[in-house]
Amino acid sequence: MSLGNVGFRQLHAYVSGPITDSLAARLFVSKTDRDGFTLNRFDGRLGQDFHDLNLRGQLLYKPTDTLTLRLIGDWGRQHSFTAGTILLGAIRTYDNGTNFANNYYDRAARLGYTPVPADPKLRTTDVDANPRYAMNQHGLNLTADLDLGAATLTSVTAYRAWNWYPHNDGDSTSIDAGADFHQSNEQRQVSQELRIASNGDRPVDYVAGLYYLYQSIRAEAVNRYGSRAADWFLPPTTNAAVGAAALNDYNVVSQSRPVTDSYAAFAQTTWHVVPGVDLTTGLRYTYETKTGYFDQVATGRSLAGLTAAQQAAAQTIRSRYGIANRYEAETKAGRLSGQATLSWKVAEPVLGYVTYARGNKFGGLNLANITTTGQFAANPVIAPETIDSYEAGVKTTWFGGRLTANAAAFWTDVKDYQTTIIDIERNGVSFFTNAAKVRTRGFEGDVRATPTRWLTLYASGTYDDARYISYANAPCPIEITGRTLCDLSGQRLPGVSEWAASAGGEVRAPIANMAGRSGEVYFGSDYSYRSSTNTTASLSRYSVIPAYDLLNLRFGFRTDDGLFDIQLWGRNVTDETYFLSRAAANTGAITGTLGDPRTYGITLRTRL
Repeated sequence: MSLGNVGFRQLHAYVSGPITDSLAARLFVSKTDRDGFTLNRFDGRLGQDFHDLNLRGQLLYKPTDTLTLRLIGDWGRQHSFTAGTILLGAIRTYDNGTNFANNYYDRAARLGYTPVPADPKLRTTDVDANPRYAMNQHGLNLTADLDLGAATLTSVTAYRAWNWYPHNDGDSTSIDAGADFHQSNEQRQVSQELRIASNGDRPVDYVAGLYYLYQSIRAEAVNRYGSRAADWFLPPTTNAAVGAAALNDYNVVSQSRPVTDSYAAFAQTTWHVVPGVDLTTGLRYTYETKTGYFDQVATGRSLAGLTAAQQAAAQTIRSRYGIANRYEAETKAGRLSGQATLSWKVAEPVLGYVTYARGNKFGGLNLANITTTGQFAANPVIAPETIDSYEAGVKTTWFGGRLTANAAAFWTDVKDYQTTIIDIERNGVSFFTNAAKVRTRGFEGDVRATPTRWLTLYASGTYDDARYISYANAPCPIEITGRTLCDLSGQRLPGVSEWAASAGGEVRAPIANMAGRSGEVYFGSDYSYRSSTNTTASLSRYSVIPAYDLLNLRFGFRTDDGLFDIQLWGRNVTDETYFLSRAAANTGAITGTLGDPRTYGITLRTRL
């Protein structure tokens, strides 16, 4: 049980034990609630709160010494008021000095709206559309293991459902402009795996099997415009009557449903060439079919009161924001993946290895509002990515396991990288497809030491040079004007920090008598660092998350038998202001989502 600031309350509990000689059960429950830490000026609510409830049950049945059945079921739900995007400013001029016409502050002034201060430390938002999300999920998994002596036959049958219902303010202000922008998803999947794995010591260990997956996602995308949509979204030169009729109270709703059937066969062997030298090889062939449709409808105010010219102008406006559109698409592909690893126990404490793997990220369907016919038709089918990975490293253990140290170097090439492009041959349309070649390379290491039973230390670090090797037809960042596309070849890949590191440890001291029991007092800390990273494919400088570091501390008492453990803890104890995301909208508004501020509390653990 935990209590903390920001209204934090958490309970984790489980009970486990036998029912009969051959049947055992476990039930786990977790409940977490936390108030928000952003203030919505519009209604005084606290955004980015969190409410989560999860249940998980297991049954373990062993009718014979050779057969084991395990049934696992889980259910969970979450909900939150998500008004958490913080205004950081707005772009007023492009990089070439040209005025950013009709930018965020221009629109606000024209409508008589006063934006919140652009100060992330205030954690203040101002939205009127009740932004929120609700999520629920559930699943079942049945695993059967049959011991055949020389091998074990395993069957894994699983079902999972996941439902996601978000609602977002489309203009990030308290103006009734973007009343609700969201995409909800209802996913269902069924999988079946059958595999056989060798038992005991033998010159060659093996595992082989078959796998099938069915997945269906029903998605609904909604753009619902409010009573002042034209005032906010359209340029001030737009005829007021035309703009209001075209966009105010306009609704664009699309339905899509991709369906995937995936079939695979796989095998892996480990050949113990000589003592200390192993060669592991594996192959997997996967064949996937994907089918789907996109169906969009749009409804709005009647245009009957406008002149013919005004109706044509209104229809042109609507075509930019979404009109009726329907198409179907499908793709089929078979791909072979594989890997080989050679490991060598150079000496008792040192294991070296080299590995090569070829993998695939299967393609899909771009079920979005794109044109699939006519002059500017785009292909909704996304081809697979091909990934070639190389790694070499050492794993070491010293002083009877009191010190472990590992290091590795890696290199990965990605061909047909799936990302967003601007196609100048299709009227500058932007869509998701295969466009780029990507490379990541670097090294990583970690060390863990227990010099005495009362002290544990750890540290790890990664350097990752991840770049677009070729990305010539990329969308330009928002600060660039006068160009249709930009060449981002050679630039760093978004979402990847060049440097990441963590370190920490725990020091303990024995206490002879804690309520009549032996125990210990302990103090621990955890530190993490991430260098800057970009969060958009176009690599806008307004999407850069600056480097940040976080420090967590804990102090507590615990008994050796686990009867109780009382811990005081603090997370982000320096109250670092850091971002989870940053971006600039087409209005020029620069916004970001902040990470958690300093939190602290107390946790009690007990075992009966």
